[in-house]
Amino acid sequence: MLVKGVNIPNEWIDKQCEILDISIDEAVEMYLSDVGAIANEEQNALDEKAKKVKVNHGAESIKERKKVERKREPNELKRAIIYTLLHSIASMPEVENATMTNVEKYIDFSVGDRTFTINLVEHRKPKK
Repeated sequence: MLVKGVNIPNEWIDKQCEILDISIDEAVEMYLSDVGAIANEEQNALDEKAKKVKVNHGAESIKERKKVERKREPNELKRAIIYTLLHSIASMPEVENATMTNVEKYIDFSVGDRTFTINLVEHRKPKK
């Protein structure tokens, strides 16, 4: 067997011969088949067999989970703050198109060619 253009490290051959207790020729043949320089029929047959096997990597649950719908209670304090802010912003003479995008959260308005959004966020109490 003659393969040109493949440099096999001597350290690798010595290590394989020692570990696997094989001859130098067997170590060289193993290296050449590993790098694809020569065809290994047994390995090719195993590769083709492995390609035919379909593996499903996704986990499937046995039970279907029920979707829980949460009913959100309206936050009257936030609504009152948004209404107060909207009326105060809309009363300014330079403000145009002051609208409430979300009843408890957003106010959009524009001043000239610039647009602004106010986002009202209520923070939770810090944990002790």
